Amino acid sequence: MSETPEQSDGFHPGMLVAGRYRLDRLLGRGGMGEVWAVTHEVTGRLSALKLLHGPVRARPDRRRRFLREARAASAINHPNVVQIHDFFELPDGTPVMLMDLLEGETLGARLARERVLSVRDAVDVLLPVISAVGTAHSLGIIHRDLKPDNVFLGRGKGGALDVRVLDFGIAKLTAAWGKSEEAGSTTDTDAMLGTPHYMSPEQCFDQDAVDHRADVWALGVILYESLSGARPVDGENVGKVLANLMNEAVTPIQVLAPELPADVSTLVMRMLARDKTERPADLREVHDALSPHASVTVPLFDAATRERPPPLDSSPSSGQVNSRPPPPPPSIDDTEPGGPPPRSDGVLASRVVKEANTDAARAADGPAAKTVIRSSVPFVAGAALAILGAWVGVVFASRSGAAHEPEAPSVSAVPRVASPSPLAPSRAPAPAPAAPAAEPTAAPAPPIADDRRKPLVSVRPSASVPPPAPSAPPPRPSAPATGLVDEPPF
Repeated sequence: MSETPEQSDGFHPGMLVAGRYRLDRLLGRGGMGEVWAVTHEVTGRLSALKLLHGPVRARPDRRRRFLREARAASAINHPNVVQIHDFFELPDGTPVMLMDLLEGETLGARLARERVLSVRDAVDVLLPVISAVGTAHSLGIIHRDLKPDNVFLGRGKGGALDVRVLDFGIAKLTAAWGKSEEAGSTTDTDAMLGTPHYMSPEQCFDQDAVDHRADVWALGVILYESLSGARPVDGENVGKVLANLMNEAVTPIQVLAPELPADVSTLVMRMLARDKTERPADLREVHDALSPHASVTVPLFDAATRERPPPLDSSPSSGQVNSRPPPPPPSIDDTEPGGPPPRSDGVLASRVVKEANTDAARAADGPAAKTVIRSSVPFVAGAALAILGAWVGVVFASRSGAAHEPEAPSVSAVPRVASPSPLAPSRAPAPAPAAPAAEPTAAPAPPIADDRRKPLVSVRPSASVPPPAPSAPPPRPSAPATGLVDEPPF
């Protein structure tokens, strides 16, 4: 990489850019642009100025990539991601990005010099990268170009290692980040999107299948290379690399570096699984496995999955239904003292018949269907005959005994649904003459505190009283009527 002004596309040391940034020296130049160390004319602050050069600045896809890098790096806001401080255009349309000035070298330069790092050194370098990239994943940003040359090793205060992740230019911004935004299909050198030695199988052959686990693969390659001195997938050219990626198994790192801790070796090989579903689910798992081997601490981060379910809308137009079932209706026999009064009209009998028919219908396609039907028919028939007999007896008794006892209360066998008026006083019936032995009288109901909540007569069935014959009218009107209503056969 040369730093001669002639290669700087018209820019030279001492030149004032945007009326406030003086170019000090050329830091680097690549296929898309160049990076300069600059000093602010007023504040004297040192920064780095990155700009597109030559014919690249006129290409819309390269301008979009440049803008994407600025947006992604600014959105992550992580101490291990190079910070973007300003973004503007020069009068000739050249886009310019102002960012932190870093002094040091890339991880690629260090590996070229040292070849292999110790477990502690490798983890101290990569754990901050994992934290930064994991934070990007939690925001829906996938880097897609992680490699040693995009990991910068600087020196912070007191000489501490300052690791920064560079170049989010081909990052994939997913819908979880705000909107889906893709880079172009090729880079400026007409190569595929990314660097083949560090690209996962799905990134090489199916860009639509790329998710955050492509970055997990790339970090596995960097870790493999840093600990063993070799790349897991290599070749003389891009074609050889792709062929080896699909056809050759990765040599286990235990073979190349048997002295590595077993948990580190296992983690590296999991990160390099060809099936992305077999890799760690996200970088939090990688962070937890490597942290015991590090001498540094890094910021924690959230899970990679950021899709949020829509809020539940239970309005009729939404089509969404609340999954909580309604409470079941109370049973007929579940009436408690002090509760609402039971119904004492013909609706009760119809409910009994309806429930019996429902039970028979539910058992229709089971082995016990015939038994249920046979057991329900006598019960229904008996209930119907009992109601008919009670009605005939009451009518006959009311007609024949009205002249003899005008003061006796007339009680209907089928009372109205409405409860008695709470203002009507309770009146005990006149003592009835001795009834035949075959006609037992009903036991008196226990007293209640509030007579407005209970009917004047009880409707609880009693199995011990047989239904009276329809054709046998009782000798007196009050006793049979009370007996029929108090003791229905159902």
